[in-house]
Amino acid sequence: MVPKANQPFQATGRRGFTLIELVVSMAIASMLLLMIASFSILTVRLNQSVDDYGTVQNLAKLYLQIIEGELRYADQLNIEATVPYEFNQNMRYLYLDDGTIMRQTPGSGANPIASPGGYPNFSCSMQFSPVNEKVVEVNLAIKKEGNILYSISSKIFINNLIYKSITGEQQGSCVSYGLSNIPVSAISVFSSYSTIDVLGETMQMSADVYPEDAGNKGVAWSVDDPDNARISQEGVLTPLKNGTVVVTATALDGSGVSGAKQIIIRNQEIIMKTLKFSNQNKKKIQVGKQLTLIVDISPDNASNQQLEWSVDDPSLASISQDGVLTAGYTHNKSVVVTARSKDGSGLSDTIEIKITK
Repeated sequence: MVPKANQPFQATGRRGFTLIELVVSMAIASMLLLMIASFSILTVRLNQSVDDYGTVQNLAKLYLQIIEGELRYADQLNIEATVPYEFNQNMRYLYLDDGTIMRQTPGSGANPIASPGGYPNFSCSMQFSPVNEKVVEVNLAIKKEGNILYSISSKIFINNLIYKSITGEQQGSCVSYGLSNIPVSAISVFSSYSTIDVLGETMQMSADVYPEDAGNKGVAWSVDDPDNARISQEGVLTPLKNGTVVVTATALDGSGVSGAKQIIIRNQEIIMKTLKFSNQNKKKIQVGKQLTLIVDISPDNASNQQLEWSVDDPSLASISQDGVLTAGYTHNKSVVVTARSKDGSGLSDTIEIKITK
């Protein structure tokens, strides 16, 4: 059919996008990209927040353990609003210096109570206040970029204030105290790695004992599962089999203070390479008799050489988990015995045994 003159031609289909559609599509794509980018940034920040929380929680607990360990054995305690202009050379001090908890000791100057190495962005705030004549409360907070990430508090009973009382201010960021016998207040256990992945590889464990001038800084080493690993009193950890152990260092000064670290042990089990019946020539057994079946395993030092034994027809014979086959009283029949590894290697072998008169 030919269109009439002056009648506009009607297109039957469309090709491409109009300018408006193209602009709208680009705007939608930009919004989606922005949403994806925002979500990625939020995920990174959330993961960082979780990591920060775990770190500051451990730092706060370590700091508080050291503070408690020192003040518990003080024979005098004075709360000061701020750091004094001059230190009494016969006293010890705990105070804040630019967000770092410092300890001033007679004759050795000031040092951080513990080293939070690798975490320079964290700082502390600390306040002391008396609960009663013998108990002081310490409030500790860990900050990052001025924001408090974790706070903790503890009421510390001062054991040696027998005839004395807590003195000084009702609240302060510094305490001065005296100690006659300096006990261990905290122990931090560490090692180069948290896993042992090589067969038979040993790991040297170390312990930082606080305070540095503790009277007896010796520690005793132990592991919670001696089946998985053993440790020498020099702190050398030797793996025995796969698993997880908690290594603990306990103070030898009678304070009962200890520190611990978890170590994961892997790749310590030697898996079977081959498994094969060795008495292939003994393929007969008399009714009512017993026959001990022997399996050759390689390598000879495979960690787990236990086997699972079975027979295909228990009505004809039985087999113990030591590989001893006991024939029934039906002769001229055969049973198939299977030996299967139990170390996860998936190895197995079979042998056919004929029952005779």
